[in-house]
Amino acid sequence: KPDMTVVFADVGQGDATLIIYKDKKSVLIDSGSRKNGVKILNDMLDFYGIDFPDIYIATHMHEDHFGAMIDIISQRGGNVLFVPIFTLNDIIDEKIILGEELLASAYEAGLEIIEAGKGDKISIKDFSEIHFISPEKSDYPGREKGGNDSSLVSIIAFKDIRILIMADATKRVEEQIIKT
Repeated sequence: KPDMTVVFADVGQGDATLIIYKDKKSVLIDSGSRKNGVKILNDMLDFYGIDFPDIYIATHMHEDHFGAMIDIISQRGGNVLFVPIFTLNDIIDEKIILGEELLASAYEAGLEIIEAGKGDKISIKDFSEIHFISPEKSDYPGREKGGNDSSLVSIIAFKDIRILIMADATKRVEEQIIKT
């Protein structure tokens, strides 16, 4: 078995990336919508012999990126849910209903919920890391709450391989990342 497998799942509208490590530890980045993603991801997890993703990353609060995660977490459980910085405040302020449902399913399943942003990272064993390179940890006027500008942009680092996951980052965010 390879040390790491990355599967980019076709969930219709939206994204879903499954990272599987040799020891069966796994990370699910986004999930597609409830309409398309739940069956596809359940079948995929079963195919790879994964009871539940250990780590979930919801890149931003648009349903086509995290909708199926609500049901996957409720059905299978997990350990940790990463969401973009400001998510908890955005949901309280704006009443983002599906975002609330995602957080509720994670809470009820006993997952730790962590807000992440630029500079944060997840270490997986001694050989792989996921580095978050956006969003910035300082808020700014006019930011679309829970939207594309808030996308958790990450780099999956494994040995000498780097995979960039952009989510729905906007041109403004791309230009900011390029500058830094």
